[in-house]
Amino acid sequence: MFRHSPAHAKRHDALLFWWAVWSCLGMVAVCTLFGLGVFAEWTEGLGCLFTGNPFYLEPSAMNAPVMSPGVAFTVALLLVFYTVVVMLREPSRLRRLCVWAGMLSVLALTCMVGVLWDVYFNVLSSVTAVAVGGLGALFSPGIHASAHAADALAEEGKKEDEGS
Repeated sequence: MFRHSPAHAKRHDALLFWWAVWSCLGMVAVCTLFGLGVFAEWTEGLGCLFTGNPFYLEPSAMNAPVMSPGVAFTVALLLVFYTVVVMLREPSRLRRLCVWAGMLSVLALTCMVGVLWDVYFNVLSSVTAVAVGGLGALFSPGIHASAHAADALAEEGKKEDEGS
């Protein structure tokens, strides 16, 4: 019969807790910056960059981004949920850093490739959410520290149950 040990359940509870904390913190950062109007200023700065040399994006493309603010928020929410849970499942901080840097690079490249196609993808909210949530997940306490010990105890318990 399939049983979970108490240590196994505690690990999953800790994973769920830290996943919720860092994901919510990333989205709070997005909502705060959006409410303060920081994203509008950043978009203007990107507009100056992308409409000039070497990109020459049409100014009309900057005024009509592909994603509305609601869609951009939803995409940011999904991306921060996914990135944080993948990072928390990694046992080493180096692997977490690689996942975080990879996701941020993919998001930044999405914007750059879109500009080459004369399309503006507004990924500022996604980058902000993944950066803040991922930074928290990067330095989150090790959930996997007692994973091997808990698995060994569970195996011993199974052997004792079979031996009895």
